[in-house]
Amino acid sequence: MREPRIGARLCFILDLLGAYALLAVIPAFGQEPWLTSTVQGYCGGSRTVNVCGDADCTFFQPQTITITSDEANTRQRLYNIGVDVNKCPCPDGVPYTRVQNNCTSVGSGTGTIGLTDATIQALAALQRLNGDRITLTGGSELGHQLHRNGTNVDISPSSVFVSTMLDNFASTSVSLGPDSSLPVIYYGQSPGQLPNYTNENVPYQGCPTRNHSELCVGTPHWHMNFSSTTNTDSVTFVATGNSTATGSVSAGDIDSVFTPCSAGSSCKVAVLPIGIRINAQASAGPDSLFSGWSGLIAPDSANGTTATIYAYSNRTITATFDPNSGGGGGGGGGGGGSGPPPTPQCSYGPCSGHWVWDPTLNGGMGGWVWVGDRPQSPCGGTPPPNGCWHCDQTVGSGAWVHDICLPCRQFGSCPPDGGGGVEIITSGDPNDKVGSPGAGTPRYVSSTPPLSYSIYFDNEPTATAAAQRVVVRDQLNPSFVDLSTVILGQISFVNKVITPPAVPLSIAGIYSKDVDLRPSTNLIVRVTAALDATTGLLTWVYTSLDPATMQPTTDPIAGFLPVGTEGSVSFSVVPKMASTGTQIINKATIVFDVNPPIDTPVWANTLDTTAPVSRVAVLSATQNTSCFKPAWSGSDVGSGLQGFSIFVSDNGGAYASWLTGTTATSGVFNGQPGHSYSFYSRAVDLAGNLEPAKGVAEATTAVSPTASCNGRPSVSGAVSNKSSSGATMTLGLQLANSGVGDAQNVKINQITFRTISGTGTVALAGPVVPITVGSLAAGGSTLVTLTLNVPSTVKQFSITESGTLQDVAGTSYSFSIAQTVIP
Repeated sequence: MREPRIGARLCFILDLLGAYALLAVIPAFGQEPWLTSTVQGYCGGSRTVNVCGDADCTFFQPQTITITSDEANTRQRLYNIGVDVNKCPCPDGVPYTRVQNNCTSVGSGTGTIGLTDATIQALAALQRLNGDRITLTGGSELGHQLHRNGTNVDISPSSVFVSTMLDNFASTSVSLGPDSSLPVIYYGQSPGQLPNYTNENVPYQGCPTRNHSELCVGTPHWHMNFSSTTNTDSVTFVATGNSTATGSVSAGDIDSVFTPCSAGSSCKVAVLPIGIRINAQASAGPDSLFSGWSGLIAPDSANGTTATIYAYSNRTITATFDPNSGGGGGGGGGGGGSGPPPTPQCSYGPCSGHWVWDPTLNGGMGGWVWVGDRPQSPCGGTPPPNGCWHCDQTVGSGAWVHDICLPCRQFGSCPPDGGGGVEIITSGDPNDKVGSPGAGTPRYVSSTPPLSYSIYFDNEPTATAAAQRVVVRDQLNPSFVDLSTVILGQISFVNKVITPPAVPLSIAGIYSKDVDLRPSTNLIVRVTAALDATTGLLTWVYTSLDPATMQPTTDPIAGFLPVGTEGSVSFSVVPKMASTGTQIINKATIVFDVNPPIDTPVWANTLDTTAPVSRVAVLSATQNTSCFKPAWSGSDVGSGLQGFSIFVSDNGGAYASWLTGTTATSGVFNGQPGHSYSFYSRAVDLAGNLEPAKGVAEATTAVSPTASCNGRPSVSGAVSNKSSSGATMTLGLQLANSGVGDAQNVKINQITFRTISGTGTVALAGPVVPITVGSLAAGGSTLVTLTLNVPSTVKQFSITESGTLQDVAGTSYSFSIAQTVIP
């Protein structure tokens, strides 16, 4: 008895989620948000507080708080991972009880070591679990005896945090990773007890012996001990190229920077605390295209060339690159699969202009931008000949942007719509159906592009015969999709691929194709596809025919789909216009010979038909500096904002693009003295809905005729590259001016080091300080190369650069910036 079995190759969709970007907006007058206390206001600079003058606090005396660089850097680091500190720091060397307990320190100082690196990284993992910002009410302040080792903190019991604790930390420890435990102690309770967090009001240790118990009354808080979060994992990054492709992958985080790995090599992260997040970036070579990531597991995510990875196990992450087979063309130069798209059509015929390859589009995936007359249809209507592409109307006169699309095993194509940013990965589940990936968990899509679907099936390895006849049925809902737009995609089985004409079935009628399997198999396979225009039932039938009779074969062991092989069908259909939030649900049914039908999983998309809205904030009428900072904002109902394009008019002229596809909400604009400028914004959401064009100013300003780039400069720094030879490390420090004025006479006057993990002392070998950097234009950057002596026993260290700079008026400013380095 013949027994073919249905199976299917499972093609996962790895949604390329929008890159989460932390935008730390700097308030005016240098009031950095990490130095802003919710109790006492701005903590930066110097602040005078009253401190107990004697042990019994019979009188008070003023004491100046000076924010140390380590305190400021630690607060900034906490702020960037979603952790706020609710009070200003204590005066250095003064116990917190002597300032009415109204201070919280997190950095190192006289008598304190500051929060340890492992504690900060554990707080980052805790904040990700919490899903909302958390607030420290106690850190490493002097005199807080339980906190003296920098591994304990107090956390405010907000309603969200309490819910997190009760859901996850009901015992003395909870696993943040495979081998990491986080003991949880609530002050005033025994370890392991669930707290009465609403009525907690207990004295601090030692308070009954003091005369002023008002200094000792505690407030409700969670006391967290992170002393055991020292387990580490190793993550190996690999860049691999298919054929002649080249590329590299680098990985960095607020806590670590890694040497880029080029194709064929690898670099290993030896010390990586469990739960830490790593942001990896893939960069294709000059004649290559990035193809995708492998080795990602939940809760990892990827967005084009950027992948966010969590260290929860020892594993390898691979970035794969494909060769660019076509080179430049069309005045573009480099990139783009087999060359540029065809010249688009304008109303009078072929448009005048050319295609230009822009490798920065779509997160580094690249794309072809049309420079010239605007074509009749967006982007010209015809994509590049090979690869996966989508149209971005906001770039130039339209751009075809490259997407990831790894074909499923031998099926040599993308889904019918070009892929839409889909990465397909082989597995071995029974049947499956995948569709347009959309945005987010609801898989938001707009009503404009077609929905694409692919249905997969296997004749499982456990079957006892080849399949002779396979029927695939997909019931479409005429209420939600336009049946007149159904177009067949590729039809595949074993090593055969059929490409039907890209014509709607409502016009083409029944599709039929005979495929000759001889001489390897004495069969002809007839594939037919038809759509019932009334009910919406779409049906494909594979039939094994005897070549001699052209009738279904009577050989009981003959069949077109042998044991252990697979097949697929695909199609596209345009959704009907409906309100945002409407769900389009679809599944298919597969029948092998006389076996019972098996349903595929359901695939659901949610319509987003609402365009986003945005606006440039009002600017002052006159700018006294030629470098000023417009700001904008936006909102979206449904899929969420993807980015903004900002347009500017100079002296009343035509609007031109200033920024395209940016996720930032402000930027430094370099104007000309005596010129007036008008701005408007245009947002696009994650479903591709584009805000209508405006052409009308939302903000207008004029630059004074005598203005120069004389706003306040602001220097930031990051480690851009490093290499080691023995105990000698070469470090590239990228200094950038993120302010709104040119910086002059930039000097690094002091460089200090602190060993975070391991033993030994890092020292500067060269150059000699002070280091003269020179001038930095607003928005500009420069590279400073440092040579360090780093003992092999040092596993992680911080480097702090302190210095001075001047604005164009000669006003001097001090700066102190820090980075963390893993050798």
